[in-house]
Amino acid sequence: TSQIDHLVDHHFEQIGEPDHICRPTLTKALKMLSGSSACFLETGTANYGAQSTILFDSYVSNYGGLVHTVDIDPSPGLAVRNLCSPRTRFYCNDSISFLELAPQVPIEPGQKLLVYLDSWDVSLHDSFPSASHCLGELMAILPLLIKHSGLLLIDDTPVDASLFDLNPSDSSSLIGISQFMANYGVCPGKGAF
Repeated sequence: TSQIDHLVDHHFEQIGEPDHICRPTLTKALKMLSGSSACFLETGTANYGAQSTILFDSYVSNYGGLVHTVDIDPSPGLAVRNLCSPRTRFYCNDSISFLELAPQVPIEPGQKLLVYLDSWDVSLHDSFPSASHCLGELMAILPLLIKHSGLLLIDDTPVDASLFDLNPSDSSSLIGISQFMANYGVCPGKGAF
């Protein structure tokens, strides 16, 4: 196993939920950075679940770079600020407005870029607001992603509705999923659009 595997294993054994559904994807993404210095742009500061903010901070603490994480609510940043190094910068702002200013974030020559869109939690009763917001985030960051050949991850975007951990008696979520799929032809989620 690689040093990145050890970093991720330690993170999920000590901090994040060990069996979190995003663990394999986050591991693969960090391996794609190849131990290079990286700039992370994260929307939705993570203070539960996978704890991606702290994971990204661990990466830059080991390999160099910076984490820029934004949340419209200051609470998540306040909850994890003391668990992160000075390499992580916290912002309180609307994520689309923040990403529109992202070209001002210094990305050093040769540094890799990873954008993690994880704001506006998905409501299966009505997934449109989350999906629409995420599309706005993508449009705001797309020029920077193209310029730096960046890596894009979008949370809560299953390829199949069976990946949602649903209670069979939650009929309103089941109806919401069915309606979203009928209206848009794709599974609901942040990255649906």
